[in-house]
Amino acid sequence: MTGERSEPALSKTDVLELDILALLQTAEANEAFDTYGPLITTRTAPQFADLLRMINALAAGGDFESAIDAEVFAAVHSPVDISRLEKFGVFATSDPVLKLTAVQTLRTIHDAETAPASAEAQSPAFGPGDVR
Repeated sequence: MTGERSEPALSKTDVLELDILALLQTAEANEAFDTYGPLITTRTAPQFADLLRMINALAAGGDFESAIDAEVFAAVHSPVDISRLEKFGVFATSDPVLKLTAVQTLRTIHDAETAPASAEAQSPAFGPGDVR
């Protein structure tokens, strides 16, 4: 086989790293990567990529700090959410990444709370009167 080269396939880790590097489009995203990059694992990489997408979108508007405050405000659906954000430390920090991570977490909680119950959860594995 002359002239043919076999390129090694990219590993899952390589793909995740390339995805994240491709998202370093703003100074704010680069700063987040510089600060939190060493903490990224293959398990957390997809969430970090989502966070970088959010950062890039908010930074594109020009007033990054105000955009973050608006995201935090928009994530609040109830007084319980305010308590959650307080527990996450949102009101005590100036770190935009921590604030946006809290927003992501709050949205995940909302999604879980509003998700329909699975069929398994709705129908018991055994009938009434069945003792196990």
